[in-house]
Amino acid sequence: MKKEKPQQPIKFRAVHELTRWRIASHATLENALGPKSGAKALFALPADNAKIVKNGPVRFVIVWDSRNDDPGLITKPHTEPRQIRRKDIDRFEGEKAPPPDSVLDAYFDTAAVVMESFPVPVLSATTLPELEAELQERVRESEQLSESERLLRLANANPLPSQIQVTTSAFVRNADVIVQTLRRAKGQCERCEVPAPFLRAVNSSPYLEVHHVVPLSKGGEDTTSNTVALCPNCHRELHYGQAA
Repeated sequence: MKKEKPQQPIKFRAVHELTRWRIASHATLENALGPKSGAKALFALPADNAKIVKNGPVRFVIVWDSRNDDPGLITKPHTEPRQIRRKDIDRFEGEKAPPPDSVLDAYFDTAAVVMESFPVPVLSATTLPELEAELQERVRESEQLSESERLLRLANANPLPSQIQVTTSAFVRNADVIVQTLRRAKGQCERCEVPAPFLRAVNSSPYLEVHHVVPLSKGGEDTTSNTVALCPNCHRELHYGQAA
């Protein structure tokens, strides 16, 4: 008995010249748009490919997540994805005659308007901690977007990050405290008691990180009694985990 494939949640509609509304599905939006089996792969097929011969050249691809009512994405060859309203997709799905190219092209004619709700962030940071805090705030904002909105922003984002000048201050650490703390640990994390995950390239010593129990920024002393040698996982957890 042939095993049925699991239902894939991402709806995929390829608009060819001959087959105007070819139905498929994918596991994720990235796959549906991507170069392996999604829209980009379909656009790259040569004219003598069996799929193109049968259905005609591909004009557009529309994808959306069937698990929610978020807007979908519409893309065409050599063009980044644009947002398409879910009610328009539902209308196209219900019509006997799929939409003509002129209707689908209209989403690209008005694409500049789509991005108005996704402004470029205005940075006010002047120090590295402030810059990190602003990044984390933008991460939290991104988590509130739907996947299609996030992919749309990625499609229209500048791949080269902007640069700003920031000022910073640093504590002049006591090297003896670092060395003595690491020697005391004997290659084993002093929190989880697991051996260091790898050896340093410079001297083949076990890689552990020296952490101040009471941070220097809060008046903690730079002494061996205020430091522990930690594996990278434990160190990151103490800074960013629920135990922070």
